[in-house]
Amino acid sequence: MAPTATAAMDPSQDLSLCHKLRKPVVEKLRRERINSSSSIVQQLNSKLRHPGDDRVLTRQSSCPRAS
Repeated sequence: MAPTATAAMDPSQDLSLCHKLRKPVVEKLRRERINSSSSIVQQLNSKLRHPGDDRVLTRQSSCPRAS
């Protein structure tokens, strides 16, 4: 049987149901994106460290700051 629309079905209820079903999926994707970007930042920081030193290399300006 083909699905049929009933007269009692309100379009706003259908939209609300869609949002309720999508929200957990979208949240999972957002968390995965955040976690993967933080691991990338950690990898870059580890590559920029001096061997045996806790300092992180920073880009030094070639021009002195004007006071």
